[in-house]
Amino acid sequence: MYITKRVLPSKHLSFLLALAITLLLIIVFFSNYIPSIFYWGSDFEKLIYTISLSFITSYIFYYVVVYRKELKDKENISTYVYTVLFRITSRNNILIDNIFDNIIDPPDIKVAGNISYNEMKVILSKVDTNSIITDLKFESVGEGITWLEYLKFYSLNVQKDINKLLNLLPYLDSELAKLLIELDDSALFRLIDQLVVSDTLTSNSFSNLEPTTRFFHYHYENCKTLSDYREYNYIFK
Repeated sequence: MYITKRVLPSKHLSFLLALAITLLLIIVFFSNYIPSIFYWGSDFEKLIYTISLSFITSYIFYYVVVYRKELKDKENISTYVYTVLFRITSRNNILIDNIFDNIIDPPDIKVAGNISYNEMKVILSKVDTNSIITDLKFESVGEGITWLEYLKFYSLNVQKDINKLLNLLPYLDSELAKLLIELDDSALFRLIDQLVVSDTLTSNSFSNLEPTTRFFHYHYENCKTLSDYREYNYIFK
């Protein structure tokens, strides 16, 4: 089972809690030893004491009543969320691997590492878009499909997984929601939809995938960011 790593509320709230506790302790234990510089110092001290105590009380209420419930809700779906995130990012890695494995005279590039824009451009320039994919790994698409059919298959499945998570939006933190929305709004998906309608991929202007480099690489970077988020925010229990 996977659970989220975060135990405490936001860093800002935690900082304010630490500050309130510190001020409260100073007033309780050292107030009698600190002379008042201003005539209104005693009243100001009482104000700080009241505000600090109120904040600590409110924090405890928020943590017990609100935050723990939110945390429990997230933990209840954390394994599912992790699994879908893993599927999304893995599918992108499989896409890159399948492209690399089906090009003629592959360049000396480690696709397992961080692929730069120029490296992506070289890889995509070697894809013959008019050819049938002969060596498609880890995908149950069937044999003898074209690159356009494979890209459409990829787009549909990734978007389907993204929508599964966006349906759980009230239980996702804002950072994950932002990453998913950016990925769902990928220009690569819109390009694939246009290519399917116009069948442009088989025209002379798209004899290879090099013209799509900008969209591919941006989508690839978004998937890597999502993968980093998954690894940083979830642990196996």
